[in-house]
Amino acid sequence: MSRGALSDFYISVLNGDRDTVKWRAFQLLVANCGWIYPFENTCIVCDRPRILSFDSEHRLHAKGGPAIQFADGYSLYAYHGVTLPEKYGKIHPNEWRSEWLLEEENTELKKFLIETIGDN
Repeated sequence: MSRGALSDFYISVLNGDRDTVKWRAFQLLVANCGWIYPFENTCIVCDRPRILSFDSEHRLHAKGGPAIQFADGYSLYAYHGVTLPEKYGKIHPNEWRSEWLLEEENTELKKFLIETIGDN
């Protein structure tokens, strides 16, 4: 559990002591940002993704587009939790081609394509 979650429990549930101004600033930061990586003299703060898409089993998933996309254009493609290269992920699964099996060198990805092509 993160220190932020522990602090929130201590303050919100146990009504622990706090510096109100710092606590409010922390709450605003967490409510309006994505990932936060605090270090001793530096803090890296990531914006929330513009797109964040899951399937019914809460796995990263999108058909013909990114499952995660940030404002700067960085994207991650996934199909039912399997991370895909952009060349496959940006194409709708109904348009996936069996010829790709001959070209694909990654054995795990080739196995996934074999199992998936034709099921869509």
